[in-house]
Amino acid sequence: ITLAQLLDREVDGFYSLVVDVRDSADENPLSSQCRVNISVLDENDNEPVFSPTQQTANVLESTRVNDLITTVTATDGDSGSNGEITYSISGGNMHGTFELDSYTGKLYLAKPLDFESTSLYRLNVTASDHGTPPLSTVIPFEINVLDSNDNPPTFPPGDTVKQITEGVGLNTVIATVTATDPDSGSNGDIRYSIASQVPQGDQFAVDATTGEVMTNAVIDREFASTFDITVRATDQAIPASERRHAFKTITVIVSDVNDNNPLFVSPDAVAIVPSASNGDVVLNVVAEDPDEGTNGEVRYTETSGNVNQFDISQTTGAVTLAQALNPSQTFYTLVVTATDQGPGRRSSTSEIMFFVASTS
Repeated sequence: ITLAQLLDREVDGFYSLVVDVRDSADENPLSSQCRVNISVLDENDNEPVFSPTQQTANVLESTRVNDLITTVTATDGDSGSNGEITYSISGGNMHGTFELDSYTGKLYLAKPLDFESTSLYRLNVTASDHGTPPLSTVIPFEINVLDSNDNPPTFPPGDTVKQITEGVGLNTVIATVTATDPDSGSNGDIRYSIASQVPQGDQFAVDATTGEVMTNAVIDREFASTFDITVRATDQAIPASERRHAFKTITVIVSDVNDNNPLFVSPDAVAIVPSASNGDVVLNVVAEDPDEGTNGEVRYTETSGNVNQFDISQTTGAVTLAQALNPSQTFYTLVVTATDQGPGRRSSTSEIMFFVASTS
């Protein structure tokens, strides 16, 4: 097997070839096949890529040291260490005013800002991979220092944890967040918004004026059992560029409801060797239920078919022969029911065909 064209792992990293060999007989030529799997190994041929390629951030001069300003993100199409990225500030960081986490790309304020002395920083941010030799990309990053109102909104300290049941109705209020701002007028008038949700989605919303956090879509525990919702509180200073923010994270724990039927994943047709005897395991029936706890705990029973021919373990799903095979019978059927153990138990059935393999 030889290479017919250049490879690119980022386009196609795996090939599966079927090789056919035939003899040269004039009559009834014989042939055989084999499969050759080819995995393309990576080489460091891609530079890190920022998105966007030029970035800007606005920072209030009263921003506190160690506050997060923003996060820069670069991607690298290579794999392994060739695709691992380290971030650094390679220029423009006068007096070490900013600090960039080399692994996360989070940009923090390291020293106090003074709008009257410096209103603009032009940084060079570098993303370097760990290949040999390493490849890197540099982008310009402008930070504008804003002269704004004196006080940001603040939330009460402490964690906020709420528990809800999956399937709760839309627009159900799960928590109310309240921030205060000692400034007067529009500088102390607060509006709320969702800054982020982990995992990402639109399951939650917040009332802009009351701070009530409510459900905005169907809540499915099988999608996520925990959500972290970050609410942003923003004052209404004029101009808008001077508005200040505070953030509050609400952890929402979703309790399970038995809303999924067991799903069979084991074969529904099986061959049995003629020599199989009583007690031999002929199939392990498996049904999966994504629900939690007893809602996802599955028990197996024989429902119909050749129930006298087989036994099934309620807990493991192992199907064994209960009596000797009938030499004149070539196939058997067995209908198995999988039932979860949650409230309002849910079940599924599977009809399984057992074929007695030929001895020839």
